[in-house]
Amino acid sequence: MEGPPLPAAPSTTRPSRWRRKHTWLFHLPLCLLLFALLAALLCWHLLRTDPAWYQPPAIDDPAVGQLIDSFQYRKVPEYNNAIQRAPLGDQVLEVYQDELNASIAADLHVAHQGGMGKIGIPVVNFAADHITIAVRASALPGVSPEGGVVTVMYKVEMFDAPADDPDQHRRLRLTLEKAWVGRLRIPTSLVRSRVGDLKEAVEKNLQNLPALAGELDPAKRTNDSAQFHDLLTHGLDGEAFVPTFTLPRKYPMVIKDIAITDGVIRITIGLRDPLPGR
Repeated sequence: MEGPPLPAAPSTTRPSRWRRKHTWLFHLPLCLLLFALLAALLCWHLLRTDPAWYQPPAIDDPAVGQLIDSFQYRKVPEYNNAIQRAPLGDQVLEVYQDELNASIAADLHVAHQGGMGKIGIPVVNFAADHITIAVRASALPGVSPEGGVVTVMYKVEMFDAPADDPDQHRRLRLTLEKAWVGRLRIPTSLVRSRVGDLKEAVEKNLQNLPALAGELDPAKRTNDSAQFHDLLTHGLDGEAFVPTFTLPRKYPMVIKDIAITDGVIRITIGLRDPLPGR
């Protein structure tokens, strides 16, 4: 007669000392995968979240209506008068952020009603030698059915010309410093590539206009479209250039200084060359 089975002998095999000491290595791939998933979810959340300061003015708000009236019926005539007085001496134009944003919203509201719905109302922010622009685009992901928000920040610099340069007018340079989609910081190279495409398209279109024949030479800068060409092909590309424009009387003008503080930009303008007899 057989007795009850004997208990199994305890295992004498134990994990190696190295394995016991480095058990965490066997969980590392899983931890990395979880970390990557969390990072992807965070980036997707930031990508779709609007920046807190992007709040286009509501044109039906009475306070916004007052800003629109102030800009269009008080400031714009002041700017025109200052430009006309430029032959008498340098003039300073003050542009306030709130008034500018309200006026942009009013103008683009009419354009959107006409079918321009791919981009939203841009909002401009002035702060310490920087201009930040945010705009909603339907091609970007966002919590709004109208798309997400892209933001670019430019540093604005005015500096003296090199001593050996025959043109001693001050130079303007716009440097793209930062860019975001939603609240997610993106490489500025992505934005620069789009600016490059825009610059090439503008150059091609301007060259095809017969009215601009010979006007793209900086020494012959008397045409408004050619000056717009300068802004896009040099300014947005981070190159320094002499910011020139033309008065209705065909006086060549130049921006001599730009000062940006919180909420306001002050632009000093004057004649590029003194008038004869002055």
